[in-house]
Amino acid sequence: MPESFFTKLFRLFTPRLSEANLLRRFEMERNRLQQTFLQKAREANIPRGLRWTQCEWLPSMILLKDRQTDEICLLAGVNISFEAIEGGDMENVAAVSMLRDACAVFQLTPSGWQTSGRALFNMNPAEAAERLRDSYAPYAEAKP
Repeated sequence: MPESFFTKLFRLFTPRLSEANLLRRFEMERNRLQQTFLQKAREANIPRGLRWTQCEWLPSMILLKDRQTDEICLLAGVNISFEAIEGGDMENVAAVSMLRDACAVFQLTPSGWQTSGRALFNMNPAEAAERLRDSYAPYAEAKP
């Protein structure tokens, strides 16, 4: 789907926003964004056979910029707890109850921060940024 005129215009001016301003905008909507993330993550049924029971938000956050599209993303550290869905493949797996380290993924859009409920499992934001370095640059280092 091609980008709209307003999306292109937004992307043109987005690089001028400071890292502090972007984080402040996220903080202003943090409660709504966290609730939306958890709702969408639960609806996605990922990982299969598990139900999300709790999502503990950690203070670690990293801003990244897509090297090709200039999309700005925020990775927020989370600890996630699951329980097995009754009758599912994971019901008798002992590891189900283990706390999972992950990153909640958020995208900056013309209407503000959004999330699809995507989580990057088994890594914190710094580790995720390192693994994604070929596709995403740290926002502070990204060239406008």
